[in-house]
This record gives sequence, C-alpha cells and structure tokens, in this order.
Amino acid sequence: MSVIQAIGQQNIKAEFAHRLQGFLNQDPDVRELFSGATSMTTVVNLLAALSFQEGDARFQADTLDEELVFSLFFDSFYLLFIKELEHNNLSQAEKLILQLSRYYGELMAKRIVQAETGLGAEELSIRAELLKRANSVLQAWEQLDKRYAQQRGNSRNMGR
Repeated sequence: MSVIQAIGQQNIKAEFAHRLQGFLNQDPDVRELFSGATSMTTVVNLLAALSFQEGDARFQADTLDEELVFSLFFDSFYLLFIKELEHNNLSQAEKLILQLSRYYGELMAKRIVQAETGLGAEELSIRAELLKRANSVLQAWEQLDKRYAQQRGNSRNMGR
C-alpha cells in the first residue's frame, strides 16, 4: 500500500469517526457512558479503525442510522470479545465499545421484534440477519458478564 493510499484511508476513517460521533451524541443514554476518563472521540476513532475495510460502503454513507452503527459495533465486538477472553486486558475505550455493542444489540433486537409484519422477503431476510447478530452479541455479552462476576468474586476472596 502506498503512502498516499494509507493517508487516504486515514482520512476516510477520520471523517467517518466525526460523523459517527455526531450520531452517537444524539442519544442521551450513549452520552451518559462517557462521563469517565475516555472521550467519545477516542472511542469512535478506535471503532473506525477496528471496523474499517477498504471499499466498505458503510464509511461512505451520507447519513448514519442505528442499523449501520450496529453493524460497525458488531464487527468490532467480536475482535474485542476474543481479545478479552484470551488476554483479559482491554482498555477503557475497548470496554466502552463492548458496552455500546450490547446497547445497540438490545436496541436492534427490540426494534426488530416490534417491527411491522407486512415486510417483503428481502426486508425480512435483512431483519432476520440483524436479529441473529443482535442475539449473538447479547449471548456473548452474557458470557463476559459471568466472567466479570467471577473475577470480582475471586478478587474479593483473595484477602480471606
């Protein structure tokens, strides 16, 4: 890859991260997660870096919606899920991506279940795939939640 291509890709990711930050800022539940030390800018730049693939149409989208944003979180979630299971060493920004993946997974599952039934076959297929992805994120999150609870229990028992 040439230097010019690499700079171009960095520019695409940076512009997308800026649009993504604007989208995420619209949701008060999401903004609430950023009261700690890690900024939303850090998280959206990391998310863009983790989920970027050359030629990915999602990064060229003029408007963002919850389905597109969830697809990015879904891609990043599994990379971070594996990293957490293997190394148990995620940064705060990476942990926030996991939490946001869960948030958007729950949102997608809820919206799909409540969606109107008069959809065409193609739309039903897309919705079914989204629901499958949302449920897989939620199931993986349950595994992480159990692991975190076990780790907290082990750390409390260390002094006994």
